[in-house]
Amino acid sequence: MTVLSTGTDIPAFTLLGPVEATLHGMPVPLGPPQRRAVLVPLLLGAGRVCSTDHIIDAVWGAAPPGKAYNAVQAHISVLRRMLEPERAPREPSRVIQSIGRGYVIGPREFSADAFQFRQQVGEAATARAQGDVTQAAKVLREALDLWHGPALLDVPGPFAQAHRERLAEERLAAYEELVDLELAAAKGPLDHDLTELLREHPHRERLHGLHMRLLHHNGRRPDALAAYAAARKRLAEDLGLDPGPELQALHRAILADDHPPPRTEAIVVSSATASPTARTEPGRLPQAPVMVGRTSELSALATLLRDRANCPRVLVVHGIPGVGTTALALSAAAQFPGARYLLSSSSDGAERAAVLGRIAAGDRSLLVLDGAVDPRQAELGLPTDGRCTLLITGNNRMRALPFVTRVELRPLDVAGSRALLRAAIGDDRADSAPAAFEWLAEHCGGLPKVLQAVADYLTSRPEWDLGEYVDNLIAMQTDDYAFVNARIRPFFEAAYSRLPDRAAHVLRTAALHPLGTFSMHGVAAMLRRPVQYVELVLDELVDHNLLDGVAPGRYRYHPLVRQFALGRSVAVDPVEQQAQTRHRLAQYFLARLRAAVSGKGTRGPEYSRTWVSEHRTQLERLLARLPQDSNLVRESCALLAWLQSPSAPVGRPA
Repeated sequence: MTVLSTGTDIPAFTLLGPVEATLHGMPVPLGPPQRRAVLVPLLLGAGRVCSTDHIIDAVWGAAPPGKAYNAVQAHISVLRRMLEPERAPREPSRVIQSIGRGYVIGPREFSADAFQFRQQVGEAATARAQGDVTQAAKVLREALDLWHGPALLDVPGPFAQAHRERLAEERLAAYEELVDLELAAAKGPLDHDLTELLREHPHRERLHGLHMRLLHHNGRRPDALAAYAAARKRLAEDLGLDPGPELQALHRAILADDHPPPRTEAIVVSSATASPTARTEPGRLPQAPVMVGRTSELSALATLLRDRANCPRVLVVHGIPGVGTTALALSAAAQFPGARYLLSSSSDGAERAAVLGRIAAGDRSLLVLDGAVDPRQAELGLPTDGRCTLLITGNNRMRALPFVTRVELRPLDVAGSRALLRAAIGDDRADSAPAAFEWLAEHCGGLPKVLQAVADYLTSRPEWDLGEYVDNLIAMQTDDYAFVNARIRPFFEAAYSRLPDRAAHVLRTAALHPLGTFSMHGVAAMLRRPVQYVELVLDELVDHNLLDGVAPGRYRYHPLVRQFALGRSVAVDPVEQQAQTRHRLAQYFLARLRAAVSGKGTRGPEYSRTWVSEHRTQLERLLARLPQDSNLVRESCALLAWLQSPSAPVGRPA
């Protein structure tokens, strides 16, 4: 990204403080705060198209004014005049281009201090990794000198607020790194005072540790010990937690009057697949996992990444929780012909800034963003000149991201499940009870993480008989797929916890539907909500890979997700509410049965009879949960029997 240009022929923006601009070395009047709020998403998303809807959300959030579209267009028009004063009236804008129903600022058409800050933080991390502590500290000081107050100062809107907080975290992390570097290199006293920062961030353990080290370094050992006691008390009172292992180790070292060794390794980028104690250079990918049953998927994704000419700029690998998107991405990324980096969606500001800086300063690269839960997490300010590919993994399909290539990872088939389970528990264990092994391979839903969790449980108990283990599982079943236990539930719990309340409610309610594939009309009847509303929420669940959309208006659960949703319904929804929901669904089915018997079904009597034949068991199970003496149950059972009669004529029975 050419946002670091020092030339004066393109606009230069300051974002690390008040949002301002210069052109040809002269200030550019950007106008009122709302206009800056329109500009900021275009700058921070350099090279990516921002739709007008996205800009409206960024500026006004959930309550835009009636003329928001007109306001955005007016602000864009003024910004174009201010940033390109020499452009002819009807000449297309070079800086703010119109693309479809949105706008984009070309990454070569401006410079910004926020991108320079991130690049220098990355350069500092590289210098430290190479052992040049002095150079690392020098570059970090220069990066921090770019700040002139809170980022995006006085810019309104939820987008600016979110990025203000993210940049503030990166600034604080960079300052912590600078203090750590100076402690590593210092010969005499240091004059950093962290007390004000500790008041603002009382639960930040690294900051407490740096404060203790500074006091001890400056010869104030009793104060350093008192600082630890204060930190321990604050963490216990506010969070109910003890200090972490690093802070405790630092306390022991100060008690012994030892000078704690400086931290000389680079910032670590966390990963769900990396060892929690591993120390590596910023963002380096862990060793690729061994893949079982994913030959075709791995080959297809690796081929995309190796294609220098046609490799997509943004790839999203998504799937149901537990399907293994991270493992596939890491295995494919190992074949990428260039620099490879990893960020977790939970990485802190220091990790993120270090990795983004190295990418900005390098050549062709791949960044794996693991476990992304929201499209906004992809707004990283990456180079958009073709040098960097972003590979996102997670459960979210990221439909809000434009111009991306999506790869859906489906569950393993039974053969793949057998191969993975056999590799995990060994041939002898698998062959000791073939029927039990086959049951496990079929009932883990083709999810590698579920298969691995079951295998880990079994291998930790080598004395257990595989057949008895499976017999116990079968005996505990209350439904066809009651296999979601404490070892499997967390795979779905994380995705469920991120759902809006409306989507979580629909997920729980629809799970009460007895049919494997169900319609939005049936769920609308269960909820007593308009079909249009229900369709939107069901599609939202599809976007989170918690439902499959099998046809327009028709949906299907993965069996384990349905069992999880049923469990949440039992835990959250009152028994009376569940009973009412089933009653409304039975009323919906009775209306369908009446239409079928009278010949008024939309697809004819033969289709109706076939449908009833295929789903009779599930319908009877639903009716069995209702009061048996009710007219609804009696009439439904009579109509079911009538439709199952081979010679039943079209028309209501006598």
